[in-house]
Amino acid sequence: MKNFFYRVFCGFFLGLSVLAPGVSGSIMAVMMGIYEDLLTIISNPFKNFKRNLGWIIPLGLGAGLSALLFIALFSQLFDTYPLATYLLFLGLVVGNLPAVFGDAKQNGMKKSYALPMAFAFALALGLGALRAYLNASGSDFAAPDALWYLALAGLVGGISSMVPGISISMVLMLLGVYNRLLDAARGSVDEALTFIGVRTGDTAFTNILMAGVTAVCFLAGMIAFSHVTKSVLTRHKAPAYWTVFAFMCGSVGAIAVNLPIHDGNFAWWQAAIALPVGLLIALSFVLIGRRMRKNNALAEDIED
Repeated sequence: MKNFFYRVFCGFFLGLSVLAPGVSGSIMAVMMGIYEDLLTIISNPFKNFKRNLGWIIPLGLGAGLSALLFIALFSQLFDTYPLATYLLFLGLVVGNLPAVFGDAKQNGMKKSYALPMAFAFALALGLGALRAYLNASGSDFAAPDALWYLALAGLVGGISSMVPGISISMVLMLLGVYNRLLDAARGSVDEALTFIGVRTGDTAFTNILMAGVTAVCFLAGMIAFSHVTKSVLTRHKAPAYWTVFAFMCGSVGAIAVNLPIHDGNFAWWQAAIALPVGLLIALSFVLIGRRMRKNNALAEDIED
């Protein structure tokens, strides 16, 4: 029973990590001591199906509770205080860098890692620069409502979800679909909560369709790429962590060049609060994760 509630608690933080740009769900899973089990289950969900289902259900309950609490909050923050919210999440990214650097440093460093690190840094920064250019020119890869593009974004998000250090929502933000998906998720939750009087208009259907297509492709990418992730982390753990660290560093610049500077509701005191709060939240996640992992290990020792 203790393990059940512990996994509900873990699921809550994993759900929050999916929604909050800069918070890596896989890093949270590593710190809470459930990453390897989660990766094993996702890579082969039908092996020991009943056991896996009992393991996943409490995580799903916690993640669902987190979604109900934070989807509307984040959507409102981005609508009302976009620049301050971006700065908050920029602080979350920066605050997670020491944890990823520490994991990478433990596995050693070689000169041969420089090339994949440079590529990862350039990829993240290049995506951000391209997104800034498209926003400034008024053009885009595709309309944010285009189902094929949302499916692609969901697939990329699912792939990135299994890589320690990569924030799913940060990747979706770089692809330019995060805000639209957040609004669609908020609309879908509203429809679910008001099911008895559910609207049947085009907006309700569109929100559910957009969220559903992205979620299905996300799961497909997560399951398909989990085998690759498991293999890479087993055989090439050190360069993998250093590459992730470089990608995160590039993401800091990518988010910075896409800050919504034309925010009429912004005041400089908001920046003075948002950045430090983001840093403190990130550091708090690290400390909470370590404490949870330690307590869970003690509980497993007692049960054994």
